[in-house]
Amino acid sequence: MPSRLIISPSNWNTAGLRKGLREIYPSRALLELAAQRKVPITFGSDAHAPGEVGHAFGEALALARSGGYTHCALLPAAAHPRRR
Repeated sequence: MPSRLIISPSNWNTAGLRKGLREIYPSRALLELAAQRKVPITFGSDAHAPGEVGHAFGEALALARSGGYTHCALLPAAAHPRRR
């Protein structure tokens, strides 16, 4: 039986830049694969303090564009699990 890769909307996270990994994760190769398959993406910063919110989103946006993305998914605040 052939295997299938199922990819759900994905969060590109900038915390790796802040935490010493020096990269946004998941990897660029996975970003390009997701873009080819038109998987929607969102951006996150894994913030644990107000000053960390949105950290390096400009770099994340540039990476997404260079990997083939022209749009990102936006989730309404009401959809957040903590707001239910």
